[in-house]
Amino acid sequence: MSNSTVMKFVSGGFNLFFCIPVISWVFVVGLSAMPLFLLFILHLVTFIFSLIDKRRFHGSVVGMTAAFMGWIPVLGFFMHVIATTLLIVDGFMSRKDDKEVEI
Repeated sequence: MSNSTVMKFVSGGFNLFFCIPVISWVFVVGLSAMPLFLLFILHLVTFIFSLIDKRRFHGSVVGMTAAFMGWIPVLGFFMHVIATTLLIVDGFMSRKDDKEVEI
């Protein structure tokens, strides 16, 4: 599995936590939005690995936008749901591409 594929699964997993409405909001507010900053950095790293591996990167772009806008409760929730879906689907599609290349 390539680095970008692993990072997509990791980013999607962390993003999945932010899809839990009340718990994630309390977590973000309690830590002064630092988790959103760290999530933005994680998406940025995933984006860079995707560019290096010449893979799809739209999940990372939506994830960075979701992390930036995550402090808005309803908008942040829906953007994290979309970003999680895109990242995990991208991860599985990239994994399939990786297997085709190895054979």
